[in-house]
Amino acid sequence: QAERAMERLQDIGVIGRRHESAAAVEGRHANGWTIETTASNDQELAKIEADVRGHVDSIETNQYGAAVELLRRAISARATDIHLDPYDDEVEVRFRIDGRLRHFCRLNDLVAARTIAQLKLMAELDVAEPFEPQEGRLELPASLGECAARITVVPVDGGEAVAVRLLSRERLIRPLAEMGFSVNQRPVVQRLLKCREGIVLVAGPTGSGKTTTLYSLLH
Repeated sequence: QAERAMERLQDIGVIGRRHESAAAVEGRHANGWTIETTASNDQELAKIEADVRGHVDSIETNQYGAAVELLRRAISARATDIHLDPYDDEVEVRFRIDGRLRHFCRLNDLVAARTIAQLKLMAELDVAEPFEPQEGRLELPASLGECAARITVVPVDGGEAVAVRLLSRERLIRPLAEMGFSVNQRPVVQRLLKCREGIVLVAGPTGSGKTTTLYSLLH
């Protein structure tokens, strides 16, 4: 599949290393590709970019199939967190939706191990180290939309517990009128935001909207 993607890249106007200057090589990521095209306008360039991105997404989706599908279902359910916890010979998967943990499914050990390994690889964590806590940021394919994700992996009795925090950029920033402030609170908040110095503390349990509140206030 990767070979077919590269052939398609050649068809739409590619790819060269052979005649690159030393400065060009030094200025790029060691494993990157340079794409050269005869496209003459922004519309053609956008089409080429979408075509290339589609092939990359296809490769990523197949490489991390189980993990990407789990993430896709969580995003579709508007979940803010995914929890994978080992129980006996299975792993329970739960989504946090509207601040409450809800059972999603149970995975057998083999499927769960493969899914967790894929999540670790997407975050560039050490797959061969199951006995140390690890955390990182997942690199998500563009097919999952404007969403960021953080992962925490902790060794527990029976295996590894995994928590993935999903941050949808579309849902992070909301107008103050939709933030739940009362009519009396809103002008107070507006006045605080105009202060040139100070500190605002936002406290609450997991899933209560702390991150959404902070991003919206900053925006």
